[in-house]
Order: sequence, then C-alpha cells, then structure tokens
Amino acid sequence: GVGGAMAWGGLKAVPAIAFGIIAITLVEVVFKKSVLVGIHATAMAAAMVALLPYGMSAYRLESLTVADSERNIQDVRDGHRIWQVAGGICVLVGLIVIITNKLMVHHSPLSLTLHGTFGLLTVAGIVLQISIGWLKYQSVSTSGQKVHRWHGTSGLVVYTLGVVALLLGAREVISADNDLYLVIIGVSAGLVWLMVVLLRLLVSFPDSHEEFAYTKQ
Repeated sequence: GVGGAMAWGGLKAVPAIAFGIIAITLVEVVFKKSVLVGIHATAMAAAMVALLPYGMSAYRLESLTVADSERNIQDVRDGHRIWQVAGGICVLVGLIVIITNKLMVHHSPLSLTLHGTFGLLTVAGIVLQISIGWLKYQSVSTSGQKVHRWHGTSGLVVYTLGVVALLLGAREVISADNDLYLVIIGVSAGLVWLMVVLLRLLVSFPDSHEEFAYTKQ
C-alpha cells in the first residue's frame, strides 16, 4: 500500500545520511592533516557509501516504493547506470588525488599497503563492472536480450571490497586516540552495506516480461 511504500522509501535516505556523517567526520579529522588525503577519502566515501549503493539498489528500491502500474523500468535502468557511472567517476577522482599526493611526498604509487591493495582490487573491479554493465545495456537496448546475469553478484563482491578498503583507509589516517571517529565511519558504512545486502537477499528483482519488455523509442 501507499503507507508501506512511504515507509520503505525511507531507506533511500540511509546512504545520503551515512555519507553526510562520514563527510563531517573526515572534515573534522582527516582534512586537518592533509587536504589531498581528505579529498581522496571523501571521494571514495561518496562512491562507496552513497552513489554505488543507490545504483546497486535502484531496481529493488523501485520494487518496494513504486506500484507496478506506475513503474517505468527504462527510467530505473537509466538511474542505475547514472548512479554507477557517477560512483566510478568519484573513484577515479579519488585515485588521481591519492597518486598525486604520493608523488608530492615522494612516495611510490606502487608501494601498496593493505588498504591500497584492497583499493586497487576495487578499482579494477569497478572498471570491469562498468564495462559489463555497458554490454548489458547495449544488448537490452538493441535486442531485448539479457546477458551476463552474474553482473549483479560480482557487483556485490566488488562493492564489499570497496567498503573494506574504505575502513582500512580510515584506520590508516585516524590515530588510535580517535577511535570514536573510526567507529562512526565503520557503523555508517556498515549500515549501508547491510542495507544493500539485505535488499539483494530479501527483495525480489522485478523481472517479469511485461516490466522488462523492450520497446523501441
């Protein structure tokens, strides 16, 4: 019903609120140490806590909040793509900024910590996901055929790697006497991750022929 849809619609605020909390925390702690590291952390947090979760959850949030008769699957598909590309751009910005910072302080970009290793795996995974997503979109747009159905599952794996990288990065830049800030970031990111996982496990994908029927524009 309408009330239920409105209640579920509150889930849409979770990533934005979580990112807001993390951004405030980063301004309070990280930017005071290094502006470039702060920009890197904020860009990555925007991707992992807000943009990518919105994109990954677009179809299932639509199932919960919009009646079947009012659902425009092409709009949802476009929204998924826009959120994911925006997240990818934020990751690219974060990567460029941290490489710049390393060069400025005369550290090799190739010397990877555990955080850097998870981060690099995440970046590689996002490039793969965007590439596969584009192939899926082209297939649906031209023939209506759905391909690479593992794309959603692999996306969840890549996203999980990204959240781990985010938390490892927070541990690197937040000193031991500021553990409260680390807890704030961990809880905020963890709640969004849990939301994404539960939506995937518990909410059915709107996969009827009627909803996903291909129509030429």
